[in-house]
Formats: sequence, C-alpha cells, structure tokens
Amino acid sequence: MEANDLASRTPLSENDLSRWEKDVRENGTWSAEEVLRLIAEIRRLRNRLGPPRIVHEPDRCSGDATIGETRICVWHVIALAPRYSWSLEQLREHEFPDLSHEELQLAVDYHQAHPEEIAVSLERERQLRERRRVVVAG
Repeated sequence: MEANDLASRTPLSENDLSRWEKDVRENGTWSAEEVLRLIAEIRRLRNRLGPPRIVHEPDRCSGDATIGETRICVWHVIALAPRYSWSLEQLREHEFPDLSHEELQLAVDYHQAHPEEIAVSLERERQLRERRRVVVAG
C-alpha cells in the first residue's frame, strides 16, 4: 500500500499521536508517512465541519452575524481590519489567530453584501461603550 493510500484510509489514534509527539520531541522529525496521515486527518476533519459560514443565533452575540460557531462577530473583524490596512494575514496574526484566512474573507464578503446590518451592529457597540464610560466616570 502506498503512503498516500494509507494516509487517506487510516484515522489517527491517540496512540499514533502520542508516539509521534514523543518522536518529534526526541528526534525532531516525522516520517513522510506520518506527515501524509496528519494532512489526511486535517482534511477529513475540515470536510466533516463543512465550509465556513456566517450564522445568526438569537442566543449568541445578540443575534449578530458571527463566524461559524464562534463568538466572533463580523463587526469585530470589520472594526479591526482598518488597523491593519485590511491585510487579512496581519489581522489574523495579531487579532484572530484561531480563524482561517477563508473565515476572515467570509466576514469581509458578508460586510460587503450587508453593509447596513454591520453598520447598525457597530453603532450599537459604540453606544454601549459610551454608556459604560459614562457609568464608570460618573
């Protein structure tokens, strides 16, 4: 069986992962077969989750548009993007390391398709912050 066939058919067990982790810590290397199996496992998990999407859940983030099952709102991304000249790689590196480039792009695309919705969310958040400042300063 070729390594590619093995990579696509054999799910990783906890024993595999523990052994690989030990080998990497001791030897600093992985075999080509191990790398291929890891890549296959990542692909399998990504396919299981499906493509990233924007969702509205009434009980999450006041029903604002969020990225997938996270609590990161589209307006969070849009509010911070100008700080990095709209460079999604820098935005990801500095603000949202747990999101993929694809998820950040999805948020930008959603904003472009629904600018009024995101503007309302941004204004509501600005007003909330202003009220908090008044209470704290009061």
